[in-house]
Amino acid sequence: MKSVSLIVVSVLLSACDITKGGNPIVPSEVESAPPVSVGASGRLASVLIGKVWSGMQIPACPECGEGGPIAMEFSSLSPSMIVGQLRYAAQNGAIYHATVTGSVDAMAITVLPGENPQNTLCGYRASGSLNADATRIEGTFSGYGPGPNCNGKRGSFWVNADILPCTGGGTYVYQGNQHLAIYPPGWPNPEYPFSLPAVPFAIPAGEWAFVAFTGDEHSIKQDGPQAFEIVQFALYGMGDKLLGTVGPTIDVPDDKDSQESPLGTRTLTEPVVSIKAIHGYTGPPVEAPTHSVYPISLSYGCPVR
Repeated sequence: MKSVSLIVVSVLLSACDITKGGNPIVPSEVESAPPVSVGASGRLASVLIGKVWSGMQIPACPECGEGGPIAMEFSSLSPSMIVGQLRYAAQNGAIYHATVTGSVDAMAITVLPGENPQNTLCGYRASGSLNADATRIEGTFSGYGPGPNCNGKRGSFWVNADILPCTGGGTYVYQGNQHLAIYPPGWPNPEYPFSLPAVPFAIPAGEWAFVAFTGDEHSIKQDGPQAFEIVQFALYGMGDKLLGTVGPTIDVPDDKDSQESPLGTRTLTEPVVSIKAIHGYTGPPVEAPTHSVYPISLSYGCPVR
């Protein structure tokens, strides 16, 4: 929890001197920061993406730096890199913008071209805390660097998280009954595959709720009971990068031909470009072909809050 708060704090407070122009002064510890773990990245994504962190910076004294509104929004996150946008309103009413990049524990601020002509940007260190509800960060900051009064800049800040309204959604419908099944090891020429080829399906980054429909023609078949007619879906980004999975689905009941499966919510830190349906069985080897099932559709939409 502490590392999450320090990240957002460092980003927001580095915006103090964006109005004064120039490239950011990046300390050596930023340049050599180690990559973060996937676990830390996942927690950070759930806290940051889909929200605008906005609040105020308050200088500790009249000569301790410029105060005013600050705002931060993340658009992308991976296990080793954060990408976001920062907005800072100066006391004269002007709005300035910057990009934010770096590892989870250290970030660099780059003012957009044309907004930093004087090259007097200070560096900042900050210490803050995130409340238990992950809705507010507050703490203190201090400046450093060769610019005017950089080492004397200090003060406090606070930012609150505003959840952005969710819009959008979509459904991929599989054509025909494309069965999946489980076969014993070494079974010659299985009639059905374990997984289907990936198919294009665009899902934007953000928090989405997933629902799937699966089926098997129990009404026209004489199969015995099968408890694992289940499917999971792999989500791929650009370059066939596996972003995660949703599922497995609920078993298709033996007295029904189809089953709806709510698959919960997932925060996507990158856009999905394709999905792959995979049989969800993970048990011991089977002795005969079994658990045939086919995906009908996969949908995503706004979570119910």
